[in-house]
Amino acid sequence: MVKNVAGYDLPKLGHRGFGTLGVITRACFACIRFPGTCARFSISAASAEEAQRFVLAIQDSKLAHSFLQSHFSDAAPPVSDILFEGTDAGLAAQEAQLRHLSAPASVREASKPTWTAREELWTFSEPASTAMAKINILPADMARTMS
Repeated sequence: MVKNVAGYDLPKLGHRGFGTLGVITRACFACIRFPGTCARFSISAASAEEAQRFVLAIQDSKLAHSFLQSHFSDAAPPVSDILFEGTDAGLAAQEAQLRHLSAPASVREASKPTWTAREELWTFSEPASTAMAKINILPADMARTMS
């Protein structure tokens, strides 16, 4: 964990003593709890523009999501998956805000394999006749890129 605080820079403090001088008399550490539970949701959009609007709304909101990914295919409407981690009360509040943000789109709970679907595509595809690509684009360019 990187944290910038005002205080002594220990490497510079012990630099002249070649690491032989100095005694640590007190140390303070910040610990972050490992999230106990997680909630996964999939949001189906009617079009690429609606998926883009949803992703931009998520980024502009105060939702604290761990992951956000979108899938586009010619055979199916766009789907965005979002993962939240935290306490039960926090997850309930996140879900309520998510449902409010994605009002016209349908929100459903996603299964755990949603996050490994990309890796599983390779086992089901014929490498000689299938082209797959993972691309990273800015959310503001989603609709234009996927149209």
